[in-house]
Amino acid sequence: LAGVVSLGTEFLSDVRFGFCKTGFPISRSICCPNKGDCSNWTTWSDALHLSSSSGGWVLDCIIYILLAIIFAGLSAWFVKQFARYAAGSGIPEVKTILGGVVIKSFATPKTLLIKCVGLCLSVSAGLNAGKEGPMVHVASCCGEIFSKFFPKYHNNEGKKREILSAAAAAGVAVAFGAPIGGVLFSLEEVSYYFPHKVLWRTFFCANIAALTLSLMNPLHNGKLVIFEVKYDNMWHYYELIPFIFIASLGGAIGSFFIKMNKRMCFFRKHSQLRLFPVTEAMVIAALTAFISLLNPFTSGNTGETIGELFGECLPDQTRPTDLCDNSLAASAIRNLLLASLIRLFLSIFTFGVRVPA
Repeated sequence: LAGVVSLGTEFLSDVRFGFCKTGFPISRSICCPNKGDCSNWTTWSDALHLSSSSGGWVLDCIIYILLAIIFAGLSAWFVKQFARYAAGSGIPEVKTILGGVVIKSFATPKTLLIKCVGLCLSVSAGLNAGKEGPMVHVASCCGEIFSKFFPKYHNNEGKKREILSAAAAAGVAVAFGAPIGGVLFSLEEVSYYFPHKVLWRTFFCANIAALTLSLMNPLHNGKLVIFEVKYDNMWHYYELIPFIFIASLGGAIGSFFIKMNKRMCFFRKHSQLRLFPVTEAMVIAALTAFISLLNPFTSGNTGETIGELFGECLPDQTRPTDLCDNSLAASAIRNLLLASLIRLFLSIFTFGVRVPA
């Protein structure tokens, strides 16, 4: 399921920019395995044969925004009509269930279907939310469904919670390509009862989930993640100063984000806004798409952008941004700061919207 969600999300995200002439339901990475210009990929303005460059750019922007609104609206509508528990990441509910509380309709086949479909739509809409957290809910739904085939687990709430602990670890393993991290997440964050025998079963489950995703190769790079941190040059001691500054700044920004998001969620809960979840999702998607077009670090796919930020500057390497061009360093820094502010304030309003993300 993680591989299917990754493929679906990648395709729908790329459809906002154009499509592959050799096959429509194909993402850009499959259509153009080599980065750079690709003759097989065409934008919507080129497909409609608009000769004016300005007119083509406007049309591409309009389609980009309209598809974002449609994807977000469909995602919120599916949740509202068919599975209200499919909204959000689902991690708080999983922790609640593992704590001994029974939540009906949280891990049903219908919730699983809406979660996967809505997750592809909401992430593809460009909302400031990812698909990593909801993978825990998706895996928990699978664990709940499979436990029904075995009376030993289905009729015993304690045994069923052991399966959910393993499923939570598997969800993190496929989301971040980290089986050991998934086990630690299940052990430290979500599980209240974690005996020794469950530890090894959870580790086995997380490894099998990661191995299965690796065999599917949804990212077409032989890896479990979109990017990896790899540097050939050693760091210097004086770089500790900016490292400490960035870490401190990140903590301060995180504290600010949590406080503001709590206020936004409180306002959403105690105002008329809670009655219009579909409209809210569409409005936020429209604002996100429009504002994101103003900056090269916010208009593209979030995962690819993060991978670009982590990439090492190598000689004779073509990069889609100005990060490795020293002559354009001032422009790159300005765009990065602006992108950080855009992401921060849009995330404050996006987290809590009734979509699966």
